[in-house]
Amino acid sequence: MEKKDVIEGNCVIAFFMGGKKSRIDNDTRYIRFPEPHAGTETYAFYKQNLKYHKSWDWLMPVVERIEGLGYDVFIGTNSCYLSKPNQQVVVHTNKFENKLQTVYEAIVSFVEWYNSLQKPKTK
Repeated sequence: MEKKDVIEGNCVIAFFMGGKKSRIDNDTRYIRFPEPHAGTETYAFYKQNLKYHKSWDWLMPVVERIEGLGYDVFIGTNSCYLSKPNQQVVVHTNKFENKLQTVYEAIVSFVEWYNSLQKPKTK
């Protein structure tokens, strides 16, 4: 994955987890959270310091939030499926050899899909 793609994917997840763009000294490179995030005592992070792509401690709370929305998350050796009971699979990925990367990519795809459903439809 390219660094730009990782930063964009991490931002997608951060906003899903309640992060907001922050203007600290007119600097929009930060994402601010309403409470300490991912087992840290930190409320704000530079976008490039988000760790969803390389830390289970960061990624598993995202999995738990998705499950709290009624979706099942199945993590296999080299695969990850996200679906809702009695529905077709929403996201399935198995293109990566690293389990963390596979789950990360599946979650980014899921959140992008989920966000697209939340946008009001215009006529």
